Amino acid sequence: MWGVNRDRSVRRGTVSQTDVKDLTMKYFFSSDLARRYGCGMAVYIAAQTSDLQRGIEATNARRKAAGRRLLADATVEEVISALRTNGVLPVEPSSRGADWSDADAIG
Repeated sequence: MWGVNRDRSVRRGTVSQTDVKDLTMKYFFSSDLARRYGCGMAVYIAAQTSDLQRGIEATNARRKAAGRRLLADATVEEVISALRTNGVLPVEPSSRGADWSDADAIG
């Protein structure tokens, strides 16, 4: 993952432990996702990626304690691929893309 080092921020006290969950969600949301898939779907993708990352972090804590190798961090691309495989997203996005006005049609 890139950007804010959440563990260091929590240790320094600049981010409270309860804010880490919210920070992760903001961390995966991007305006590129909103432009490409619409605002509602971008929030959904960011939430799914955040959930996946929290699961990976919990698994890694158990694996580290057992002396096993750690899993790789989640990526937005993995979540988009899974959503396409499950039929939630079209296989290829439309050529025009989604713009902010498409949010009404989604939600």
